[in-house]
Amino acid sequence: MNAFGSLLVEGLVVVLPRFVLRRLFPPNKVSKEIRIELKGESPLQVQLDAKPPRIELYFAVTNLSHFDLVLDRFLFDLWFGQPTLTGSVLRRVPIASRAAARDLYCRLPLSSGQVAQIQEFIAKPGAMGGIHLYATAYFESKIGVLEVEERIERNKI
Repeated sequence: MNAFGSLLVEGLVVVLPRFVLRRLFPPNKVSKEIRIELKGESPLQVQLDAKPPRIELYFAVTNLSHFDLVLDRFLFDLWFGQPTLTGSVLRRVPIASRAAARDLYCRLPLSSGQVAQIQEFIAKPGAMGGIHLYATAYFESKIGVLEVEERIERNKI
């Protein structure tokens, strides 16, 4: 889309009512313009020797759509070879159109069972595969609530 077309779309987003925007921009298509990623090269910080043991995760959300969004909630399951922990980010975060939020952060304490699972995974990385993150995020927008699901795999911590 050229610069004029982009300005026209942005103008329509501002003035048109929700029911018209939902016809022009179906929520399921707009959802595909939102990216969820683990942030940077080291997005997982596992501290098994800390008191208490914990894991820290860093996320980035990129909004490629024409709509301003508010991240309402972000839910995830993290697998170290098998389901290991479930977490959430419940802080509301505004994300402007064509912008990114790169400061999503979650710190979770680890139980002794989770520590054992992670230690076993680290000891046999070739036998267990990669780290998997299954995320679901819900965003408020001018066209209603958008749901985005993402599956992310990393081979190392």
